[in-house]
Amino acid sequence: MKIPSHIGGVPVTRRAIGISWFNEPDYPEVLRIMVDAHVLPRTFQDWEAKATKQFSQLEAEGFKVFRAVIDPKSFPGWCAMRGLNIDAKARTRFASEYAARQITSH
Repeated sequence: MKIPSHIGGVPVTRRAIGISWFNEPDYPEVLRIMVDAHVLPRTFQDWEAKATKQFSQLEAEGFKVFRAVIDPKSFPGWCAMRGLNIDAKARTRFASEYAARQITSH
């Protein structure tokens, strides 16, 4: 059976993914709170270039990509509620949950 590309005129998304995203004014605070800040680019501009490239690559692979903006003021509490360190694993989970909410809300 062929999987439809549209249902009722709405495109069917076959694959979706969320990626962590930061706002430029927040980036210094992001680096301060992340326990693995050493793996993140030191400047927002370097991070943005890397993230934008990743975003474009995922779209080119057919993913519907969602930018999950992390607020450094609320993210530590979000992590604590889930028993997570403030690190890449938490950023990935946050982005995945965000993408799932976007897909299910549409």
